[in-house]
Amino acid sequence: MRKCRLRITIKSKAMNKTPYITIIIPTHNSVTTIQQVLSSILNLDYPKDRLELVIVDDSIDETPYVLQEFISKYGNVFHKVKIIRLPEGCGVSCARNVGIKEASGDYIFLLDSDVVLQKETLKCMLETLNNCFPCIVSMFYVHERSSFIEKVVLYRYRDKVKEGPLFTGAAMIPRSLILKIGLFNERLGYPYGVYEDWEYKVRAEKLGVKVVIDGRLILKHLSKKININNNEKSKSLIHEIIILIKLLRSY
Repeated sequence: MRKCRLRITIKSKAMNKTPYITIIIPTHNSVTTIQQVLSSILNLDYPKDRLELVIVDDSIDETPYVLQEFISKYGNVFHKVKIIRLPEGCGVSCARNVGIKEASGDYIFLLDSDVVLQKETLKCMLETLNNCFPCIVSMFYVHERSSFIEKVVLYRYRDKVKEGPLFTGAAMIPRSLILKIGLFNERLGYPYGVYEDWEYKVRAEKLGVKVVIDGRLILKHLSKKININNNEKSKSLIHEIIILIKLLRSY
């Protein structure tokens, strides 16, 4: 595990019986999306003094400036806010593990830097966790222009709560279960390997922990403005086909 270069912490004294949730957001060159994600967190129908934000960043664009501006305006709204800087290229699994180790919440909410929350997201996920425990809960998220795979999965899970794949872009895990399952495999996950979510799901299920998709709320998956060459498009298509095959096997 590489050491962080910078850590910023803001604390609040508010305490009550509402579950304390840590939201962990890995950011990598997320300047085009992170502002909308942070705004959606501000709009959550959940007490902000019971939320801790842990943002783990290895960006080389202007993302750190956006994060600093957010903290200067809204840092004191939350129970605690941490920004942890890592060297570029640490990978999403490493970033999530760093965030988990820094987290203080009873529940860990893994959130990608391009997934926008709905107002009732946290309350919905907590309800599902209470009804299905022991489990991990994922919310489903789609692009405005949905891919074929997104449409297939959306058809299966919309307005339902049922077992399915682990979508780590918006997943809530009780701390007690993370202590049993362990951290993410840092040899998997962007930009190195893939399927860190599948591997984590397998470990969870071996311990009797279900993975449940809550399709009652559909979250928005933002599209990052990047240039993609033909070789990258081919890799993306192959990646989608592999995911589709695995989804069909799980059905």
